Amino acid sequence: MDITNRLLVTIPAAATPEERLNHLRQAIFAALEDGTLTVAELQALREARVALGISALQARTLRAEVYHAALLRAQEDDRLSSEELETLNQILLFFNTLRDER
Repeated sequence: MDITNRLLVTIPAAATPEERLNHLRQAIFAALEDGTLTVAELQALREARVALGISALQARTLRAEVYHAALLRAQEDDRLSSEELETLNQILLFFNTLRDER
């Protein structure tokens, strides 16, 4: 089951906007668990955000928290590898390219 389906299966229909944002946060951290963000994971996160009814502006409130957590994880060995740098760039790309559906 992909990340979008896992996220949407666990969210109650009457979830508040804050609960929906928390579900998106959890999905992002789950996608980052292996230290990378694949193209498929990025697309699934974009789809999950839309399905959850979270605006691009609301989702961007998670940007600093997610980036900071990923940066701390990357610095655990006191060096930043090219793969870790790519993941950090993917996080920024994800948040900076979010657009609301019209």
